[in-house]
Amino acid sequence: MTNKPTPKQVAAFKKHRNKVLATVFASILLIMLILDFVPVLGQRVFISTVHMYYKWIECGRKPVVTFSKYKGVLYYEETKSLIHSFPTLSGNSDIFCTPKEAELAGYSADENGYDFPNLSLEESRRVRLRILDDRMDRFYRR
Repeated sequence: MTNKPTPKQVAAFKKHRNKVLATVFASILLIMLILDFVPVLGQRVFISTVHMYYKWIECGRKPVVTFSKYKGVLYYEETKSLIHSFPTLSGNSDIFCTPKEAELAGYSADENGYDFPNLSLEESRRVRLRILDDRMDRFYRR
């Protein structure tokens, strides 16, 4: 004598399995959304996620986000994922639609030195002069 489940038991098992899978999926989705909108660990400062999504809709593409090393080069990066895995060190990120907009605002494409590949020679000179003027103002506290 075998213990084969009846069709009614199989249907009940499938219904229960589907509820469990839906609950697990919804829980994972909820955790992802919470982690996306709430800063994790008090010391880390995350990009304002709502602002990033607003900019994404405004631009029609993923925006570029700016960063700053401690007393170093201001640079930008393309956003890599929906949930941000990198904190900003400055705590004051700017978000731009295109790399050219970020470069015109004085942010480098390279975190190790000032590099402006999307700007013309004249635009690059203007930006570099503005960066030097800002540094001189800070140095002489004008």
